[in-house]
Amino acid sequence: MKKILETAKRIFATEEIRKKIIFSIVILLAYRFLAAIPVTGIPADAIKQLFEGSNFGDLLSTVSGGVLETASVAAIGLGPYINASILLQLLGTVIPKLEELRKEGPEGRRKISMYTRLITVPLAIMQSFIVYSTLRGFGLVSQLEVLELITMIATLTAGSIIVMWFAELTSESGIGGGSSYLIFLGIIAGIPGTISSNFMLMDTLQKVVFILVTLILIVSVIYISEAQRKIKVQYSRRVRAGGAMDSYIPI
Repeated sequence: MKKILETAKRIFATEEIRKKIIFSIVILLAYRFLAAIPVTGIPADAIKQLFEGSNFGDLLSTVSGGVLETASVAAIGLGPYINASILLQLLGTVIPKLEELRKEGPEGRRKISMYTRLITVPLAIMQSFIVYSTLRGFGLVSQLEVLELITMIATLTAGSIIVMWFAELTSESGIGGGSSYLIFLGIIAGIPGTISSNFMLMDTLQKVVFILVTLILIVSVIYISEAQRKIKVQYSRRVRAGGAMDSYIPI
């Protein structure tokens, strides 16, 4: 514990790192505030009812950053942005121009980022309409007038663009990995509710097994992630007093 406190103290003692952490926390607060603003035309519990007990719904909620079932302005979250990034990666294998852009360094990456943002807009519009049509098909929302439908789609699209902007700001001026950062925090925010709801349905033995399995999984993931295999390399021409100099290639 003392070592952790000392490490945290050293981190916050560095001004540049401290500014990045504070900026990332501000982005997080803004993101969660956006996720609390309801969108017009969709009842608060409509999406939750649609995905209740559905593994596919849980997956979509995870990809969106844990805000899909909130029926908020940020409901579709980073989904369109992630899809646009994947689409450009796939197109790079069949369109030589995109592959050339990747090899042009910072300027090429800047153009690819611009294309990603442009593709995100129509994908966000399409996904917003799919959300409405799916809810309408299950009878969870009423028929909207044309103006109301346009307003709902525009609101969800704007929310998705703002979340994309938050992710890019975090990557540029925050701790980095903006998309992963927002998705991870969205998942973390939903863990307490998931655990409490599951614990209510478990008996004592199931609770003990659940806790043990969770701890084993956490330890296993950390162990595998931090594992390192050192491949010994010898340089015959680098001779020290004790013989040839040894070094390692970490894998």
